[in-house]
Amino acid sequence: QYSQRIQEKYTDHVLVGTNYKLVYSSLRGTKRKNFYLLRLNLNAYGNTLYSLFKAAKVAQNEQAQYTIYGTPFTSFVSGELDYTYNIMMGKKSSWVLHTDIGIGSPTFNASTLPFERSFYIGGSNSMRAWNLRSLGPGSYHGTLSTFESTGDLKIEFNIELRHPIYKSFYAAYFADAGNIWNLRTNVELPNGAFDWNRFYKEIAIDGGMGLRWDISFLVLRMD
Repeated sequence: QYSQRIQEKYTDHVLVGTNYKLVYSSLRGTKRKNFYLLRLNLNAYGNTLYSLFKAAKVAQNEQAQYTIYGTPFTSFVSGELDYTYNIMMGKKSSWVLHTDIGIGSPTFNASTLPFERSFYIGGSNSMRAWNLRSLGPGSYHGTLSTFESTGDLKIEFNIELRHPIYKSFYAAYFADAGNIWNLRTNVELPNGAFDWNRFYKEIAIDGGMGLRWDISFLVLRMD
């Protein structure tokens, strides 16, 4: 029997809210020069709806949640900042520096972030030594690792050097660092919560090399 938190994360729920996205790039023209790309994502779901249901004194379910036709709606706030800086070197080489930081918290009608809005890490565009959703939270590793590798907080850094080796083929050398954590202590996930005295010891690190094939409209990667 799983806890209410796990059941809530992986069962049906309704999403009603607002989302704000900002994407900005300093790249201008075709001249080769340094540039950055900024992505900001802000979410607020279910909070206004909760206030309306509470004011109308709507009945709650057994888990003290308001529902829509029997299905609870989730409520949370979250934000994510994704920043990439490209440093051009010579005619074709470049350094790519990347930072991705996100944080979210459940609010009135939920005890956890929904699965699809939780933070995760790993995979070909993240921590490349780990499969998708196979790292964290924190230093937890146990029986729930197969489906509980999501969190409320994500910190990730990546650095990559790319240089040409033959025509449209490029070599890449990279390093990744990061992890995810929960904001609240959970007895089911020991060492999965963020702790200022411990989090820096739980930063995972990997490094490697890869091949890039730039065919103009698409870049094929192998790491």
